[in-house]
Amino acid sequence: MKKRSMITVLILLFTLSIFAETMPISSLIEKALEVSPTLKNAELTIEDAQIELKRALYNQASLSKNVLDAKREAVSNAIQALEKSRVSVKEETIKLALQSLKAQNSIRTREIALSQAERDLEIAVVKFERGTISLNELITAEDRVVTASDGLRSALETSLLADENLKIQIGLDAESKIEVEPELEVLVLDPTLDEIILAMQKSDNSYLGAIHTVSSRQEELDQMVKDNEATLAIRQKEIALEKARIDLASRKTMVTSSARTNFNSYLATKNALKNASLEVSRQQTRLEKANQQYENGLINLNSVIDIQHQLELAQMKEIEANWDLHIASLALQRLLVQEDDLL
Repeated sequence: MKKRSMITVLILLFTLSIFAETMPISSLIEKALEVSPTLKNAELTIEDAQIELKRALYNQASLSKNVLDAKREAVSNAIQALEKSRVSVKEETIKLALQSLKAQNSIRTREIALSQAERDLEIAVVKFERGTISLNELITAEDRVVTASDGLRSALETSLLADENLKIQIGLDAESKIEVEPELEVLVLDPTLDEIILAMQKSDNSYLGAIHTVSSRQEELDQMVKDNEATLAIRQKEIALEKARIDLASRKTMVTSSARTNFNSYLATKNALKNASLEVSRQQTRLEKANQQYENGLINLNSVIDIQHQLELAQMKEIEANWDLHIASLALQRLLVQEDDLL
């Protein structure tokens, strides 16, 4: 059982490793934009709207200004829809690339776990032969190897699925092998809570609608008072205005709460990267000390290898934290700037 499991893992590892093309995120995004059916449809929609506008301008003598304005607006809306789709395709490609990268890191993590389990089993065999551990302890060590092997196989299968999703996004065939370049120029923002609150208020249609309702009710009330309308009618309008103000206050509270959540989440993502970088530095210091201790004969080679593995794991977490922050920054930048093509 153990041997069959290991053979399966080796086959999957070989399948993933041969002829894999390492691609930076810029290349992945470029390919995704080239093959995106959403963008192709959006471009056709623009062309169709432009044709409709040309026809309208040709017959403008017989058409009203409202009709012409509607045709122009249709072209403008189609162009805006295309730009929004571009942003969406870019962000989705980055997310899929991160999933693929995390899956690759998971494979390496499982490889390290399997390596350690196999080493522990070798030690357990020697101890068992010397009679210093029981048969149950030896079986436990064997079970750990099987568990680690199963974990590696599961990570390999997950990686294949993640790579498949990314290949579909960028238009590669199923037989192609792909690997994501882990290096990334991270976008880092330094927003204030007030900036996020203001941006969310501007983008929340319910909040904007509530503001408009309050303004309209106030204008109507002012006009009724000016026209000396009946007291009861004015009171009814005052009630409508008060209800609109209550609704606005409620929506403002909800927007503020959501903004605070986004703000704290972004700070947490930045701190996660900071902590990951500190852990890399800590493990590098540990490894330097361990190498010196090994040279002085104070520790064995296995102890050094264990620390090397811990450093490797910390470096992978730092890379993932970089990507997580980049994705969070893109989403926040889109909210704050609210302009086209933010990537």
